[in-house]
Amino acid sequence: MWLTAGLKPTYKTIADFRKDNPNALKQVFKEFILLCKGIGLIGSEIVGLDGAFLRANASKNTLIMKRTIEEDIKKAEDATQEYLTTLEYSDEETTTNKLSKNLPNNLEKLLKKKQTLKLT
Repeated sequence: MWLTAGLKPTYKTIADFRKDNPNALKQVFKEFILLCKGIGLIGSEIVGLDGAFLRANASKNTLIMKRTIEEDIKKAEDATQEYLTTLEYSDEETTTNKLSKNLPNNLEKLLKKKQTLKLT
């Protein structure tokens, strides 16, 4: 702030300046690096910076523990198994119903066959 004599430019002012003067900023950065190298502040090593800012909300109410995840997985597996069992039971009922519907017809055929066999 001392450089601007106490003035506080907004982010929009800074962004506009950066957009309007890209070549001048590149030149200033280059000269600054050369100055720092010249006075021994930086060397020729590789330097990596991470400028990522991550917002976090790690309260005890939002954290998920391994035990909780394992319980949730178990519940999902149980619900899946219950659903498959229900489907299997439904299939058995459907098959039984089809057999019972056809039972009188099958019985008649068998009785006729029995009679035919007795006659021969």
